[in-house]
Amino acid sequence: MRRLVPLPWVLLLLLPYGRNGEALTVSSNATGNFVTGADILLPISYSTTKSPTVTWLINSTVLGSWTPTGNSVLDPTRMSFYDNGSLRINQTTSTDQGLYNVAVSVIGESQGVQSFTVKFYDKVQNVTVTQSPVEVMEGSVSVSLTCSSSKGQGAVTWGWDGGPLNSSYGFSLLDGNKTLQINQPNKTQNGNYTCTISNPVSSDWGIRSLVVFPATSSSGSLSPGAIAGIVIGSVFGGLLLIALIVLLICWVRHKKGAKEKSPSGPKHKDVLRTVSGTTLSPDDPAFFTQNNILYRNSSISMGSYIMGPGQFSQNAENTQNNGRARWEATTQASDESNGRNTSPVSTNQYSTPNRPRNMKHATQV
Repeated sequence: MRRLVPLPWVLLLLLPYGRNGEALTVSSNATGNFVTGADILLPISYSTTKSPTVTWLINSTVLGSWTPTGNSVLDPTRMSFYDNGSLRINQTTSTDQGLYNVAVSVIGESQGVQSFTVKFYDKVQNVTVTQSPVEVMEGSVSVSLTCSSSKGQGAVTWGWDGGPLNSSYGFSLLDGNKTLQINQPNKTQNGNYTCTISNPVSSDWGIRSLVVFPATSSSGSLSPGAIAGIVIGSVFGGLLLIALIVLLICWVRHKKGAKEKSPSGPKHKDVLRTVSGTTLSPDDPAFFTQNNILYRNSSISMGSYIMGPGQFSQNAENTQNNGRARWEATTQASDESNGRNTSPVSTNQYSTPNRPRNMKHATQV
């Protein structure tokens, strides 16, 4: 860029040269805008057939001078000259920002001057667009889209579905265009909103999709919080069901094992053991067989009796004889009173053995 140099500097630089010299033109394609910390080059070009002297200044401080036969600089560790006097500065800092003037002088020619305004900018990175509130319904007062970057600053511009914003839709730009406010949003304002942050050395953009839901219904899809709640509830419900199934299986197995371990023999506490070693219960017909009884294991229920050896045969024979005697006595008495009785009388009714006096109750054994 071309700027006027203050008159005192022009007079100073013109002192060694004639006033009637030809004009010398100095030009440059440098913009003066650079990324912070970058190595910069301030190029110049001019045309002369004589030996020139190039002098550089920043904010009225001389940085150095160059001639075809030699040069000098203020900070040789960072500054150097190209063959025509163009200035290079490495590892720039904020102190290198400011107004630069370069003067090219040739004996017998008018001095040529070029000025640079050097500025440094951070590179714009990671532009994002946030929405507040996150869920928007028709009839809401407003919704705001805010543009920001992780590094770098610059001018902010907005776009909507690939084109510029339509001012007739109630858009408002706030906070240096960083915030786009949509008043009384409705579904016609749905779409993709882009934000671009740019400066002279870089630019970056971000995007946000805006959905305005009808006021008469919900969002049509569950919110992230509701979805998370459903997922967590489903997981816990499934775990609880699995736990109940496992407990039921364990209970069934436990009951089955207890049943298998229970004794399979007679459950009546009154049992007898036979000569052959077989265990008999009072419900077994062989329980009262005289020849099989050896001993009793415990008390026998009421009405069950144990007889000593030989008592069963003797008592049965005595009972039969007693019955026959009674029958004969009864028959004789009947004949005497009623005449001869020819009716057959069964001795079976008198053959029922009575309880012998020497027979013991089971509880007396």
